[in-house]
Amino acid sequence: MVREIFYTAVRYNEDGSTQHASGVTRQNEWPALKRALARQGFHIKSWFLIDESPLMTA
Repeated sequence: MVREIFYTAVRYNEDGSTQHASGVTRQNEWPALKRALARQGFHIKSWFLIDESPLMTA
């Protein structure tokens, strides 16, 4: 089973503009990615767990 996280993030610049980032990462890489985004000034706005479990068939 593969678990991934879809995220969106925003950075507010000093001139009043914003920069946006979004992407998909594996669940086990999520903590490191959050830290890396924070170091760049990004704030996580939303995230969703994507659970790609195999479909069961009858």
